[in-house]
Amino acid sequence: VVAPPNRWRVVGRGYLAVSDGRRSWAGTSTLVTEHDSARAAISDAGPIGSCLYPRPLLRNLTFTMPDLTDIEGRPCWFVTGGPRAAGRKPLPRGVAGWRSHRDLVGIDHALWFDADTGIILRHEGSIDGELCSSTSLTDLVFEGSVDSAEFRPPPGAVVRSRHELLRDHLASMGIDPDTVDLDDPVRVREALRQGG
Repeated sequence: VVAPPNRWRVVGRGYLAVSDGRRSWAGTSTLVTEHDSARAAISDAGPIGSCLYPRPLLRNLTFTMPDLTDIEGRPCWFVTGGPRAAGRKPLPRGVAGWRSHRDLVGIDHALWFDADTGIILRHEGSIDGELCSSTSLTDLVFEGSVDSAEFRPPPGAVVRSRHELLRDHLASMGIDPDTVDLDDPVRVREALRQGG
């Protein structure tokens, strides 16, 4: 069990995800979209967030019995997992158990969980026996203190709210954003379909 942290900063190639516990920002070093705490989730922090809190991936899988092993001297539990079966038959493609997770991609998965923290140290995803993704956490520091100034957007970045970006997108498609409830995803999708 992993309790998701309420603050994080993940910087990748061309990507940034940050949360101060009350708000989160995701985007690039020059433009970030701001979300309030109701939308701030560690799973929004890309592959590293998915390794720290893998619940969205794990809930759709069935696992083998774990084997105690290690990665570079760190004890971990190794399991393999596949789509959760409905009764005895495997779920067909397109059903929730077959959907790929957006960061830890694959139908069949090999996972190495850290024995102390429960986070995923390594993930390998495959489809029809072919490796299609691989993720490894290689540099871990626990119990270190981090300056709270790290948990904010980069200096000079343009910060836009999700609503501002959505309004601009709707307007660019010729849709009056004032006629759409931007907090209702169904209405937004309908407006985008009609405008497209």
